[in-house]
Parts: sequence; C-alpha cells; structure tokens
Amino acid sequence: MTAKIEILKDCDPQWAPDLQSVNLWCTAALDLEKQTLPVNISLRLVDEEESRGLNRQFRGKDSATNVLSFPAGFPENI
Repeated sequence: MTAKIEILKDCDPQWAPDLQSVNLWCTAALDLEKQTLPVNISLRLVDEEESRGLNRQFRGKDSATNVLSFPAGFPENI
C-alpha cells in the first residue's frame, strides 16, 4: 500500500506546521496497515483571511476555521 501526501503552503511559513508533525498527523489519521488502495492526501495551509472565505463559501459560516475537509471521489465499486 502506498500513500502520497501533498502539502501546499499558502500562508506565512511561521504559521505552517513542521513536516514531522504533518507526518505524525497523517499516520494517526490513516491506519496504513489496513489500507488496500493507494492513499492520496492533499493539505493546503492558508492564512486566517482565506480560511474565513473558504468557510463562508463551503459552510455558510462567516468565521475562520482550523480545518475544512472534503470527501474524495470514489470509484463506483467502492
């Protein structure tokens, strides 16, 4: 099983987590031993202003948030 993690830093680097922390979080979120399909994770780190705009656009809430998640498209047989 393979995992691909993509990180886009669209914020001030001082606010971005270090790669060791991101690796720890992704490992904890996925039980890679039980995964049979390849896994792709895309993380986009943004500033507070963009976080607020995305939260407003996708959730209708006019405030910044620390996490927005979106479902992946899965093949019909899954």
